[in-house]
Amino acid sequence: MCGIAGLLNFSGRIPVEDVSRLVREMTGLAVHRGPDDEGYWNDPTGRVALGHRRLSIIDLSVNARQPMLDHSGRYVGLVNGEIYNYQSLRRILDQEGIHLKSQSDSEVLINLFSLLGEKALQLVDGMFAVAIYDTREKSLFLARDAGGEKPLYFVKSNEFFAFSSELTQLLPLCPNHMSLDLCEEALTLYFTLRYVPAPRSILKDVAKLEPGTHIKVRKDGEIITTRWFEFSIDSDANLDHAPSIDSAADEVEDLLSQSISDRFIADVPVGVFLSSGIDSSLIAAIAAKKLGKSVKTFSCGIDGDPNSEHQIARDTAEYIGAAHFERMLNPSHFERIIENIGATLDEPNGDRSCVPTRLLSNFAKEKVTVALSGDGGDELFAGYSRYLAFSKNTADPQQIDARKIIETYFTKSLPVFPLTSVKGFFNSSSRTLDEFVAGLEPIFTHPGRSFVDSLRLLDFHTYLPGAVLSKVDRMSMQDSLEVRSPFLFRPLIDWASRQSPYYMVHGNVLK
Repeated sequence: MCGIAGLLNFSGRIPVEDVSRLVREMTGLAVHRGPDDEGYWNDPTGRVALGHRRLSIIDLSVNARQPMLDHSGRYVGLVNGEIYNYQSLRRILDQEGIHLKSQSDSEVLINLFSLLGEKALQLVDGMFAVAIYDTREKSLFLARDAGGEKPLYFVKSNEFFAFSSELTQLLPLCPNHMSLDLCEEALTLYFTLRYVPAPRSILKDVAKLEPGTHIKVRKDGEIITTRWFEFSIDSDANLDHAPSIDSAADEVEDLLSQSISDRFIADVPVGVFLSSGIDSSLIAAIAAKKLGKSVKTFSCGIDGDPNSEHQIARDTAEYIGAAHFERMLNPSHFERIIENIGATLDEPNGDRSCVPTRLLSNFAKEKVTVALSGDGGDELFAGYSRYLAFSKNTADPQQIDARKIIETYFTKSLPVFPLTSVKGFFNSSSRTLDEFVAGLEPIFTHPGRSFVDSLRLLDFHTYLPGAVLSKVDRMSMQDSLEVRSPFLFRPLIDWASRQSPYYMVHGNVLK
């Protein structure tokens, strides 16, 4: 897990020394993301500079320092994140006679790209934001993982292209190369969703790379955008030929076990975030009882709150034999975090669990550098109670307008401000909200797709990356803690996309 930054100087109008200085300043603003090491690479002509802050997880030696050159010396790469199946991918490189200098997963990805190009992404199981510069073509390749676990911001003008892991890393470009003007369209979306969805950011000049997308920035500044992954649910399977619940559960267990095993690979201590929910409990239980891992679990409770989850988490940890660590929180803990929450968030996020996630990450970092979480399970397997309530209170989606369904869902099930109120206040940018909703309509018009499937597909593409994963990334990385999500395992995502909603919602039983 790391912080990355880079700058391409198209026109040559930015002096060579300024290109290097700006990237060093941008990289320096991500020390919390990578406190263990730093590295830089500069093109001698001043056309490009790349910077990296490293949180050492796999191969703690200087051999794994980034930026990294591939075996041929043509490509220079930066990776923020982890490639969990890097050991099997390394064998592909070995068979091609490509020998690496480190045991790093990042070096595997960079060399796999040099071998296969963008097709390499289809073989990767991981969370990542990657930047690879082609010294021959003078082009830059940027890619983001399938679920949107790792962030990637960028800004482009006629003179340059810059990118970074966090929005605040771009501040050195102000005011000479970038403005701090807020984006009214982004504000419109924020007051509707409580986050700003990609490709927009809260700043007018800055964009976010969308999950499952890569771009190529040519030497003349042209940007070519390609979607390399898209979660799609086509589970209109005939239940007469569907496997039994027990059989389906066994398949999920096998896939999740493989994912958890891979996500325990690290050269630093690994733990598990544990709440009272199904997803984190399942991850901890499989790790301890099936995989035989020595598991450390971490929970926070709220003093005086009858709904605090810490007691159930404590009982779960005791049952599976985990070493459990618990911290009870009081108002003073929250006050200390809230004072600087704006800077911590980087970009506005109204998820109410931001502060508890920060406090849990701070607590867990005392004993581990990596933590597993249950994020993604609710979207893949319909775990949100709002799915059941909304389905019961909404007419057959085949009989009513898709736009009305989406607007009702955002207004009543994910309430921030009603769409009508937002449109009235941001009258000049209300068209943005209409366009956003229109872009989601095909989710509800797919022939044969169930209502529940449409809702989990909607949340996978919007709420999960926009609110949940961005919250976890920002809050955990403030304490240099890497959080891994076993449910966002590509084979498990693919499996979930093919299953009948019968397994997701049955009567009043969810997930």
